[in-house]
Amino acid sequence: ESMGWKFAEYLRAGNAIVSQPIDKEFLSPIVAGVHYLPYHSPEECVEQCRRLLADPASAKRMGELNNAYFRKWISPESHVLSLLSQVFQEAGP
Repeated sequence: ESMGWKFAEYLRAGNAIVSQPIDKEFLSPIVAGVHYLPYHSPEECVEQCRRLLADPASAKRMGELNNAYFRKWISPESHVLSLLSQVFQEAGP
């Protein structure tokens, strides 16, 4: 039940991801078919892995998108900036 931590690590590493469907909200939407390939059964997991292995260009592109997502939304720097922005918005002028 710690998919959030694992998923963030995979995004940071720029991995192509095969995962059970994501049902928790991220700062910006994680899109099935773009950021990861979802599966619902062991057989479907194997098929999604085969799909990535058969198309290295798509796997590479997914990894690049995932790393960019991490840098924009999850990296410590972007997270701190987001929190500071919220604090200053709440404080008002």
